[in-house]
Amino acid sequence: MPKHDGESQPEENQDSEKFRSISSNEHFDPQPSRRFELPDPELFALNLTHRAYEVLQGKRDVGQIARWVTDDVYHAMQQNVLARQRKMSLLPQGERPEKVGAFTVSALHGGAPREGIFETCVLVRTKKTIRSAAIRLEGFDRRWRASAFTLL
Repeated sequence: MPKHDGESQPEENQDSEKFRSISSNEHFDPQPSRRFELPDPELFALNLTHRAYEVLQGKRDVGQIARWVTDDVYHAMQQNVLARQRKMSLLPQGERPEKVGAFTVSALHGGAPREGIFETCVLVRTKKTIRSAAIRLEGFDRRWRASAFTLL
């Protein structure tokens, strides 16, 4: 058995460093993407806002945008939709507001605070109101996903 002084490492430790195993999280978790690997964030933000507004107004099922948002955003939207449904069920038939009327999404203003991140604001115009959607997009696995979505 070779003797080791306090400064050198035994051969076993050197081999274990060379052949370290990786965890499944390192390989199978969503991998961050660089900006050049991702599609146009402005078009994605406009499409997401259009569909999310329909979801929040009860015209579209929340599951239809699940692949475009993170789990946190999905669950928050799902809670908003359920709360709206409960509220509407308590109102008499004649007092319930109409489903989504005509609306447009426009006037995108955004920027990239760092690589693979895009933050933007999109206007949603209806006949009576103008609302703003604040969105944070993060690039994972070569596609955008909304990690934050707030309709103001």
